[in-house]
Amino acid sequence: VMIFENYLKRRHAFFILVLLPIVSLLPATLLYSGFTSWCSYGVINENCIKPMNFIDQFTSSQDSVAINTWLGHVETYYGQRKVLADFYVEYADNEKLEAQEKFYKNDDISALDKFGISVAILDDIGHGRDIENVDKIYDNGFFHVIRLK
Repeated sequence: VMIFENYLKRRHAFFILVLLPIVSLLPATLLYSGFTSWCSYGVINENCIKPMNFIDQFTSSQDSVAINTWLGHVETYYGQRKVLADFYVEYADNEKLEAQEKFYKNDDISALDKFGISVAILDDIGHGRDIENVDKIYDNGFFHVIRLK
């Protein structure tokens, strides 16, 4: 009986000291891996901000940008350009949000005509997005920056 009791104690200690930390790290590993993409769930790495830096360096400060509304704040900070709609602040009215979503979800450039947007960023979060026959000025295989005017 004592041998079995010692066996259970060692097994319990092994579980607590070795397996529990490994199991608790598994969700974090999945969250920060390719499972999430470069810019989702609050995770922003260098590949995410490269197109924004490109916009800051190689476009006019007068340009306005259409981008995924969840990334609008990132563009405003790193790209230093105004965005059509941004979910993190309350300045976008419904008309702008609807135009932004129509562009982003349907690749419909005409939805942006009314707002004087000159640069657009498409990302591949969720699924691949790309518009053919446009002036693509930057592409890192995940973000596609296009000139509209």
